[in-house]
Amino acid sequence: MPTKTELAYMAGFVDGDGSITLHQNVNPKCRDGFTWVVSLRVQITTKEPLPLFASSFGGKICPFYRKSRGRQKDLLCWVVVRKKAMRALQALLPYLRLKSDRAALAIEAQMLLNTRRQIGKNIWSNVPLRVEEIHRQLKILNHRGKSV
Repeated sequence: MPTKTELAYMAGFVDGDGSITLHQNVNPKCRDGFTWVVSLRVQITTKEPLPLFASSFGGKICPFYRKSRGRQKDLLCWVVVRKKAMRALQALLPYLRLKSDRAALAIEAQMLLNTRRQIGKNIWSNVPLRVEEIHRQLKILNHRGKSV
């Protein structure tokens, strides 16, 4: 488990260069034809901080190549999904300043999705509605546009 200092350090990267999302993956085996996926990623141009993320929370580090746009550097991306993303967000939440609201929503969504797997299909009822609402809220919070 990372130290408090390391968690604060990593939270700074998540606040600045991270994204917290809830999206649908196509899955023909599912009744609805898709599954919901909570995702946490950090994309930066230097590789030094990313092994700390991977050793602390798992996930993978991969290159993210941009189409050449002037002098922009290619990025490296660390990504973790589902339960691992939830555990990472739970550890980072006390240190997040800008994205704590997104982290809390993503944690809630993953907990709901975990509950579905534990209680089975019969008691699923209102969970999809709440997950869809969280998805809408995250899309609004993650929207890029003019600052107010």
